[in-house]
Amino acid sequence: MAHQSGIRVSSELSAAFVDALGGNSLRALKISIVNESLETTDSIPIQGTLEEDFAQLPQLLDASEPCYLLVRLDEETSGKWLIGTYVPDSAKVRAKMLYASSKAAVTKSLGESYFIDDIFGTTREEFSPAGYRQHRRHVESSAPLTEREEEMQRIRQMESSVAETPTMDTRRQHVSGATVAMSDELRLA
Repeated sequence: MAHQSGIRVSSELSAAFVDALGGNSLRALKISIVNESLETTDSIPIQGTLEEDFAQLPQLLDASEPCYLLVRLDEETSGKWLIGTYVPDSAKVRAKMLYASSKAAVTKSLGESYFIDDIFGTTREEFSPAGYRQHRRHVESSAPLTEREEEMQRIRQMESSVAETPTMDTRRQHVSGATVAMSDELRLA
């Protein structure tokens, strides 16, 4: 279980995110820990497509300071956002620990349902369009399997398809919740 840092989302950050949800002029918010509080420290307006605007994200990132990035994934106001955690290898250990333990505070305070994707990176390149495409390919790919695991998967699929084929021994309930009225003759018998 992850430990919480006790660092809270500032009212300014909450208000900025609510404004971003209500309009469609903001592509990204940079969030940093400032004076033991999560604050908005920079932003990028929507200027083009997601990919064009995504190309501007590396400019927000400092070589040695971690941050979170909230990125709007759609042009409408339906609220599809990515949360990115940038923690460069050169960051101080305390900062790495604070950002690792404060992410839940960001998502819970702003609304977990808005964040449909999550990316973690240690370099600026991971927050470029190419880096995001690579992230999506990784998320959407199937897990690598050994030959034995692939064979077991095929066997399970064949067994489940055979199990779905009805046989003489198969019992199935075809009618559920049906009621039948009884005649008086049957009741007296």
